[in-house]
Amino acid sequence: MTRKICLAIERISNHSGGAEKVVVTLANGLNEAGFDVSIITWEHQDGLPFYPLDKQVEVINLMPIDRRRPPGQSQKITFKKRLIRMFLKAGTWPYFIPGYSKFIWDRQHKFRLQEMRRHFNAAKPDVVIGFLPSSFPYVVRAADGLDVKAVSSCHNVPERDFEDPDRWSQNVYDLKWRKKSLLHSDATTCLLDKFTPFFEKMSVPNLHVIPNFVETPNEKHLEFSRDSKTIIAVGRLALAKDHKTLLHAWAYIKDDYPDWKIHIYGTGPLRDELHDLHAQLGLGETLVFKGETKDVEEKYQEAEIFCIPSIYEGFGLVTGEAMANGLPVIGFDDCDGTNDLVIDGVTGILSKGSGDRSKNLANDLARLMSDQDKRREMGREGFDSIKRFSKDAAMAKWFKMLDSIGAGRI
Repeated sequence: MTRKICLAIERISNHSGGAEKVVVTLANGLNEAGFDVSIITWEHQDGLPFYPLDKQVEVINLMPIDRRRPPGQSQKITFKKRLIRMFLKAGTWPYFIPGYSKFIWDRQHKFRLQEMRRHFNAAKPDVVIGFLPSSFPYVVRAADGLDVKAVSSCHNVPERDFEDPDRWSQNVYDLKWRKKSLLHSDATTCLLDKFTPFFEKMSVPNLHVIPNFVETPNEKHLEFSRDSKTIIAVGRLALAKDHKTLLHAWAYIKDDYPDWKIHIYGTGPLRDELHDLHAQLGLGETLVFKGETKDVEEKYQEAEIFCIPSIYEGFGLVTGEAMANGLPVIGFDDCDGTNDLVIDGVTGILSKGSGDRSKNLANDLARLMSDQDKRREMGREGFDSIKRFSKDAAMAKWFKMLDSIGAGRI
């Protein structure tokens, strides 16, 4: 008998985020290990996963066909929907009335829960692993009373996912159930040892620390002596990634380093705002927004420095990937997920997060841009240090978690 594992994530079609990459990598790894693997989503548009997925892994969009939109068509927001969104936006009183907040939550998610439960009854998976707060609270609720193990997989700084009112839903019932769902999970995963006290304080049962996968290229094919004069940044153009600080930092020093350039890969909600700031600062061709790429490893190997200006990271998957490709890293010392991977002065530079972040970053970028030997030395050290997060090491931890709930390899 083959174990059936279902991975649940809200969206995966054409999404290039870190969580989506982890889901695809895990699905491929479980499939290789002999599990029957599927991925369920809840999205308005169909499409292929951004990352290569084994053909044996089925992606099932539980959103009914009559509720989906054709590719490229954006959601139509009626005047009525606009009024409702204004009325129910974060901070307005209905979200803070316990009975009303539960009523709203039930209305928003009842249909999704029904479709999930119907799928679990039909497909009969042994385990369902929900990724992120946009998925695992509903997985746990839908699996209640069924013969299926429910696992909650957390992929960010826990305080951000469970206590930050500006992330996910601001509905007080959602916030409450988000935490409570962990207590009803058969297992919970988090990314780093430093996050365990948060979950232990909540008495979360069967907690497992499973870092993200970082695939390391063959060292024989890796060139550390590069001379491209390129700084690369990879990440969603969103507030937490703080690209504004990078743009301001570059404005301070770009004229002193005319041979250097910055390439930023990614897209997101701040795209237009960042393009406007780019124009205001007069950065011109010295800093280029390159959009998304499926060849990110090639882009890492073409660069000389990786910059991650984020305010916080759950793990910093792109940071690990950059190190695996021989790049020295510059980030901030107060950024979780960056300060766990980068050893200041050894594998990169951790700029001071206090004070003027842009000037601090500018000074450290200039220091590393001026020292070719240090760049190469840090790149080699980073390549060696990141091997502890290999795919094999991470998969072993996933197998251990499955064993703990009686769903390991047969």
